[in-house]
Amino acid sequence: FAIGTAAWLGDYVGNTRMMIVGCALIVVGAVPCLAAMGQGSIGAAVLGQGSMMCLISVLAGNLPTWLVLCVPVEIRFTTIAIGYNAGQAAFGGTASLLATLIYSKSRSTALIGL
Repeated sequence: FAIGTAAWLGDYVGNTRMMIVGCALIVVGAVPCLAAMGQGSIGAAVLGQGSMMCLISVLAGNLPTWLVLCVPVEIRFTTIAIGYNAGQAAFGGTASLLATLIYSKSRSTALIGL
C-alpha cells in the first residue's frame, strides 16, 4: 500500500522531487526508527519497522520510473541493468556486514542508522 501510494504521488509531484523527499526522510528518520527497534519491546520494534518501511517505500515507489527518466533511450537497458545491480551488490551486500560490525563494537542500534 505504501509503495503504491508513493508511486501515485510521484506521478503528480514528480519522481525527482519524491526521490529527494525520500532521501531526506531516510536521513532524518533512520536513527529514530533503528533506536525504536532496539528498545527491546515488541511494540517499539513494530513501530520502528513500520516507520522504516514507510520511509523506504517513498524511494521504492519512485525509483523505477526515476531511473527510466534519467537515462537516454539508446543506452537505457544496459545502463540501468549494470548500474542498478552493481549498486545493489556493492551496497546492499555490505550493509548487513557494516551494521553487524557497528553493533558488535557499540552495542547501539541507533548508531547503525548513521
